[in-house]
Amino acid sequence: MEIIEKSLAVVEGAATAFWVGASAGFAFISAPATAHEANDLDLQAKITGASLERLASASIVAGGVSIACALLRSAFDRKHVLNDLARAGAGCVAISLIAYHQDVIVPEMTELQHAMGGSFKSVPEEDPKRVAYREVHQESTSIFGGALLAGVAQIGLAAIR
Repeated sequence: MEIIEKSLAVVEGAATAFWVGASAGFAFISAPATAHEANDLDLQAKITGASLERLASASIVAGGVSIACALLRSAFDRKHVLNDLARAGAGCVAISLIAYHQDVIVPEMTELQHAMGGSFKSVPEEDPKRVAYREVHQESTSIFGGALLAGVAQIGLAAIR
């Protein structure tokens, strides 16, 4: 049974590291680089949206694997059950935030972008639709950041275990 628990630990760690690392890479490297290098705001939004779609799908799968492994590990080693459940809970929070971000926030941003009726550059900064887009973008940043923090909590709890 010990080999199963250790194998689950390896799979959980790899799955969590994958989605958290990919999310951090997006948040701290890819998105800022795109914003800095692509002078076209519409192109930035298109690249970022496509990246987020792929990232969300991969994160939900990898996050689900890490949650399942944490729950299974709790059955093999009862003395760490609270830590295992806390990791699974943090994973559930993270994946819920990612799914909400992808299913609600990204479509809202896309809808607002299309509602502007043209390029970002052709819409004045004070236009209500552009203001609304900035507000939803700020919400997007907060939700995605919350998911990332929950993933970091998973990693920290795994290290403590």
